[in-house]
Amino acid sequence: MHKQILQPIIFPSDDVKEQQLYFKYSGSGICCDKNVMQIFAGTEIDLGTYFNSFSYRKWNKYTGIGSCELMLKLQGSGYVCIYSYALEGGTVKRTELVKKDFDNGTDKTLECSQEIVIRIPDNSEGLIGFSIYAKSNTVLDDAYFFTEDEIDSLPVKLAVAFTTYKREKYIRHNVEQILKLSDERIHIYVSDNGGSVDMQDMPGLKIFNNINAGGAGGFCRDMLEIMKSDEGFTHVILMDDDVKVDARVFERLILFLSLLKGEFHDAMVGGAMFRSDMEYFHVEAGSKWRGTVIEPYGYGLDMRRQDAVLLSDTERDTDYNAWWFCCLPVGYIRDDNLPLPLFFQWDDVDYGVRNKAPVIMMNGICLWHDSFDLKKTEMHTYYALRNSMIVNCCHEGGDPGIKVRKRIRRMVAAELCLYRYGHAEAVLRAVEDFMKGPSWLCELDPEEYNKKIYEMNTPFSYVSDRVDLEWYLVGCGITDKDLLHALVRKLTLNGYLLTADREHTVPIYAGRPAQGYRAKKILFYDNVTGMGYESYRDRARALSLFIRFVKVYLRLIFGYKKISGEYKNKYAYMTSKKMWTGYLKLQEDG
Repeated sequence: MHKQILQPIIFPSDDVKEQQLYFKYSGSGICCDKNVMQIFAGTEIDLGTYFNSFSYRKWNKYTGIGSCELMLKLQGSGYVCIYSYALEGGTVKRTELVKKDFDNGTDKTLECSQEIVIRIPDNSEGLIGFSIYAKSNTVLDDAYFFTEDEIDSLPVKLAVAFTTYKREKYIRHNVEQILKLSDERIHIYVSDNGGSVDMQDMPGLKIFNNINAGGAGGFCRDMLEIMKSDEGFTHVILMDDDVKVDARVFERLILFLSLLKGEFHDAMVGGAMFRSDMEYFHVEAGSKWRGTVIEPYGYGLDMRRQDAVLLSDTERDTDYNAWWFCCLPVGYIRDDNLPLPLFFQWDDVDYGVRNKAPVIMMNGICLWHDSFDLKKTEMHTYYALRNSMIVNCCHEGGDPGIKVRKRIRRMVAAELCLYRYGHAEAVLRAVEDFMKGPSWLCELDPEEYNKKIYEMNTPFSYVSDRVDLEWYLVGCGITDKDLLHALVRKLTLNGYLLTADREHTVPIYAGRPAQGYRAKKILFYDNVTGMGYESYRDRARALSLFIRFVKVYLRLIFGYKKISGEYKNKYAYMTSKKMWTGYLKLQEDG
């Protein structure tokens, strides 16, 4: 019979230490490396986890498999239980589907492994997991879900596209981890935006010097080079450089892509993001576009928990997946379908919304990234707002001008109330640059202009030794006590008209004006890294920024409709090879 492996069972890698993403156990203990696990007598190991549970429903939907079996290669004695998991009213329901004993000698006579094959009932629903209970010392040599269904398998060849800017350590490590797979179906393209990568081209790896045009410019350069290649790629993975990744996800992805039904050949497959400092902390898996804001899915899930694993497996109405890990069919990569020149942020939003492709999210396809909390800089505020406004203009269904103005009004008010004057200036500069229109955007020197934007950033330093944790927790929860308090706060311009007589310590991502009420100093703090910065009330600067805001706001009222139309009319040019050839200072022949 034909055996098609669907999903291998994997254990923690050298880079990822959070074992509960891979397995959990209770009892006397285990000994595990990347390929083999020894389970000591009296121990039960549970593999219904983020990496090793099996989404029967999604595999059936996207590949059409009708049957599925689990193969285990075991030495020892005990039993295997297969379960289905479902959420009912927020509570995890675990149902035993199959239980099977195994006995392959005693502790002293473990000479060979026994292949145990267990068929999962065809009417199974939800997420499938399994556990192994060891009566004697037991070794698990190999395990995978497979099917014997006759499914047409298509060849898959991946181009993994990195963009990097002076992150030699990250990019070298990630490239080396992928190349260790020795898989001829995976090639790597690196756009070196900083001219600092000290690696050379080799089989399976190509590196291109590029101007620093941000993530969008780097990914576009990779796309242009991939289009010129004759490697016959079927898919392109756009991927951040400063991440940790378990390289085995590429092998899993290839298995999945090779079995997709014809109706899903145009689907994008997204990778979830976890925090690298808290490897279980789920940040995002796909998002919904809502005009000038986005709605990420799954923030804050603790993926050691079974209910979180189930929630992350839930199908959602997803418009795009961020380009820290996004797999696109190569057919999308065309001369007339390149990214917008947005430097970074929102280029991935635009591309997903533009192409209207289905986005598939699968548990176990992910990476780990540094926390975004420390990236709440003035530069990020600038690009996030400017680019969101541009994307909003380019697509039907975006926010109307009145809603855009409301958002800007609230952003400036919040930043002034929290004494983040640099962020308020970044908001105003973003709007002013947006109003310059698409011609200005396409003709600027992205490398030189980004240096000016970068100079706006407030430097971070280690502040943990100055933080009273109790007052920090108070600062996290500061809000209006009642309607009277809210009224007084607003009538006094968040305390600007009153004496400043207090100091607040708040999270870096603080956004409520009440958190700055009557403070003379605010300490913004990240409790994970201990980094942060201070801000002080400055009435003169606040007044100057407010006057600038009024001018900008009036320009928006009278000029937004005209500028919005210009972006829409020039959208095709902004995403064309002709524009990018000049923007990246390339030769006309590419």
